[in-house]
Parts: sequence; C-alpha cells; structure tokens
Amino acid sequence: GHSCRAGIIVAMLAKDGGTGQPDVIERKGGLLDVAGVEVTPALLTKVTANLGKPPFNVHKIWIKKYPCCFILHPGIDALKILLKEHRVAYSNVERLDVETTQFGIDRCDRQPNNMWDIRFSFYHALGEVLLRGDVDPSTFGDEGKITDPALNEARSKVRVICHPEWPMTDSYEGESAAKRIRLTLHTKDGKKYLSLSFKLKEARGASQGGGGGGRPQQAPRSQQSYDEQR
Repeated sequence: GHSCRAGIIVAMLAKDGGTGQPDVIERKGGLLDVAGVEVTPALLTKVTANLGKPPFNVHKIWIKKYPCCFILHPGIDALKILLKEHRVAYSNVERLDVETTQFGIDRCDRQPNNMWDIRFSFYHALGEVLLRGDVDPSTFGDEGKITDPALNEARSKVRVICHPEWPMTDSYEGESAAKRIRLTLHTKDGKKYLSLSFKLKEARGASQGGGGGGRPQQAPRSQQSYDEQR
C-alpha cells in the first residue's frame, strides 16, 4: 500500500513541477544500495532502460492470495492441484519432497516456532494442505496451529531439498528463481508416483510471461503441462 501511495504522490508532485534526487537509484544509500544490490554500469542500463515507456511493471503485479511469503504460493497451488486431481488421501501420504532454490531455502526452510515463522515455512503451509486440502487465514493467523498435534505430524512428512541446478538469484531476463518449485509425493503403499511430480514456476494469479499484459496464470490441466517445463 505504501508504494502505491508514494507513486501517486510522486506523480502529483511531478505534475506541479516538483523534482527529486537525480541519482536516487545508484547513489550511496539509494534504491539499489539499500536493497543490497551491487551497482554496475550494466545493471544501471537495464534498470533505467525504457523508463516511461510500455510495457509497465504494473502489468506484472500478481494477486497474493495467501497471507504468507510469496515463495510458498506456487507450492500451495501445486499441492492443491495434485491432491485434487489424483485423489490422494492424507492417510496414504508417506512423504512430500519439495525441491526449490537456495533462495527459497534461505527464506522458508524453517519450522514454525512462532507466529512469524508460520508465514515463512514450507513445512507449515504444505503440511496444512496435506492434512486439510487447502489453507485459509487461520492457517497463518491462529497461534494454536503451532502446537496442533495433527498438523505437527503433517509437517513431519514434508522434506525440503535444494535443487543443485536451479539458480540462486532472480534474473532480469529470466524466470523467477524465488518462486521455482517442484513437488514429488510418496505414498504409504511403497510407490513413488512420478506422475505426481511437478515443477511450477509461478503461482496462480501471477502475470503470465512476466512481460506485461496482466493475464493471470491458469491452473495447468495435465501432467504434461508440468513436465514440458522440466
């Protein structure tokens, strides 16, 4: 909300002749510096290229459906689709393998020990989906979820793995490393269902293709649509 308000205020000030710090992007204490990004001429060229010209980044905004870290969203969506399409009962779940990037590991590979952690935990979010088939505001807002015995058991079935070939950081011209994820479900009857192995690059509700247009991602309707991305 603050960024939206700031954008409107800046536009109003500019209309009335207001000006700002000319090197606010690259200066010490500027946008890139406070974001921890190393400033290079090549990066500045990318950041400032085509300023004021379409397509605009507003068209890349996606819908944040769940009150938790955006890194968890693709996994929540993929697991909901997986369980619904293949009718896997919780009683038959042995283990869920979650492959992600080091970026995802660093931020969301944590057990939910407090109300902050549950919003940044693969174990908590995907354990809830395994157990109940979905998440809702109480998943991330009910303190009792931290010590819920049934949910603790579900969380213990989740295993988080860093995929060795996936990049650590995002690329301005590539896919989002933060949101790349693949799930593999194992059942108690001793089978490993490769047909239940997914890789999802974006959550449902994300802008399609990342290049503008603002069309939300639709749920893939078959295993093939996932495997083609592998």
